Amino acid sequence: MAKRTTLFPDVPFSFEPATDRTEPRVWVRRLVVVVDRVATPDVIRDIPFRCGLNIVRVADRPPGDDRIIAHSVGKTLLTRLIRYCLGEQHFTTQERTARVHDRFPTAYVLAEIRVNGTGWVVARPLRDGRAADSFAVVADDWHAGLAPASELGRFSEFTAALEDHAFAGLPSLTLPKVDRPPRWLDVLAWMSRDAECKYQHPHEWRSPLAHSGTAEMDLNDASLLTCWVMGVLDTEDITEQQKRMQWTKQRAAAEAKVAQLRRRTDALEPILTERFGVSTDELSGGLFGEQATELITGKRTELEQRRESVATATKLGELQDEMVSRTGDVRVTESEKKLAEGLLREAEADLRQLRSGSQTPDEFYASFDRSICPLKHTDCRYHPKNGTTVPDDEREARIQERQNDYIRHSERVNELTAQLLRQQQAARDATEAYAAEREARDRALRPIENEIGRWNELDEQFRYYSADQKKVEAEQRKVDRIEKQIRDSLELQRAVKTERERRVHQLSDLYAETLKRLIGPAAGGTITRDARGLHPTPDESTNPGGATLGSLAHVVALDLAYLAATVTGIGQLPGLMIHDSPESIVMESALYDRLLRHVLSLESAHGKRPVSFQHIVTTTAPPPREVAREPYEVLILDARDKSGRLLGEEF
Repeated sequence: MAKRTTLFPDVPFSFEPATDRTEPRVWVRRLVVVVDRVATPDVIRDIPFRCGLNIVRVADRPPGDDRIIAHSVGKTLLTRLIRYCLGEQHFTTQERTARVHDRFPTAYVLAEIRVNGTGWVVARPLRDGRAADSFAVVADDWHAGLAPASELGRFSEFTAALEDHAFAGLPSLTLPKVDRPPRWLDVLAWMSRDAECKYQHPHEWRSPLAHSGTAEMDLNDASLLTCWVMGVLDTEDITEQQKRMQWTKQRAAAEAKVAQLRRRTDALEPILTERFGVSTDELSGGLFGEQATELITGKRTELEQRRESVATATKLGELQDEMVSRTGDVRVTESEKKLAEGLLREAEADLRQLRSGSQTPDEFYASFDRSICPLKHTDCRYHPKNGTTVPDDEREARIQERQNDYIRHSERVNELTAQLLRQQQAARDATEAYAAEREARDRALRPIENEIGRWNELDEQFRYYSADQKKVEAEQRKVDRIEKQIRDSLELQRAVKTERERRVHQLSDLYAETLKRLIGPAAGGTITRDARGLHPTPDESTNPGGATLGSLAHVVALDLAYLAATVTGIGQLPGLMIHDSPESIVMESALYDRLLRHVLSLESAHGKRPVSFQHIVTTTAPPPREVAREPYEVLILDARDKSGRLLGEEF
């Protein structure tokens, strides 16, 4: 009788693959590393892959051989090269990339990749090169990637095809934390976890230590992404979630506005209640508004009438007329005095000239005040241009005449001077009387104006208060309306919950069956769904607290359950899953054997039909006998010899 190599007896696992899924939506058919991208290149490594189980392992250790077999042999590098060909930015750490480039400066990795039934060949340099150094072309044979660059397409054309087809049939989704739609690299991270994550959390896929160029995803976003891809996040569900997110923001904004407005009304209430003599309830109840308006209008009307009465009761108008009149008299007299003084100066000058003796015609003419002479030079007999000589026989008569003029003008100036002094004093008296009357009026009006100003300010405050009260009521109605929308949305989701729960139940059943296959017949567990996504919960008997069973139950078993669900037609997972050295957390060889046997059972369930998934697993542990052969073993690596390493060198 053959010796049993497992901890528990195998549990039957039967399910029906979906007939409409004849191959994975995305899978790798071949990966080739060449020294240079030329027509006939030197091939460093050529690895064929297949749909179903693909094992990359290290060589068996011969008895008595204690040399290192598995260290730095290239298992993780191979998975990183696959991810690199599928769109990731880097294929290893910066230090190792530099070492690879130093050894193979012109090397390329090429891959045959199927995307939604179409064959693609991609070619990428083994260095951190420019985007223009990576190529892609629709073809089935990797040799197509050796063509001149001018005959190849851009690598971005391939990644665009991945984006288009990876999410075909899925509704739109915005990941809340990063506020963007899912990307192909997000799903690729799920399908090919970093070894550095050590299978610690079902939604922890990328580590910055790996230097993949893909950022770590928030665990809640990752959980929501799995829920979306597995088809248990309906379009309506997503739409309602997005609506609720928007409504929640709107409600928060409305509540903040209500709080702001209430702070303003709270500050005005003590002032208004004191001035109006009402309670806070009366003021804020809305019934006092009309009374307040009437009160303010009445007070202002009364005060304006008092102001008009005070203003019209004064003699300010009469005094102003008197002041203007007296000031006008002063200006008239000043003008007359100025004219009289001019005549006086002219007479005085004439006398001096006449008394001093003879004069030339020019001097005679210049002695006159031309501003008061109405004659032009053509009409003046004494103008120098007329050549008339000045007669001397009338000199004494003219002296007497001018003497009389001088006396008359002097008397007139004196008369006007006295008159001006009297008028100036009268103008000052009128101005002072007007100023005194105006000051008395302003003094009487000042308290009335102040009171009017206070009532105007109160009116403005009450208007602000009333307007803010209305805004508070409007914003509160908005809050109430949004809360109703949220409740209605939740009610709508509850209405469609039955169908979604059926699908979640299917996933949960597959998860429980996977746990039984991996751990034992007593094992079990459930998958639950909440607003943040899908969450595995192994039974207590399955998850006793040990790290090995915990990682196996929470992470690896969940991945394989999702892969099985994809095979049966649940969800839109592309059907590709890469596990790098899962035996690192499944230390018990019997558990590891069960893992590989389970994947084999998924493949065997297809019978003669095409296999609709691809599982690539790297391992340092010997696989169970039934899969330790072709076609399941696609590559055996050995660190004891350079040729046994992935790239023929240690990096």
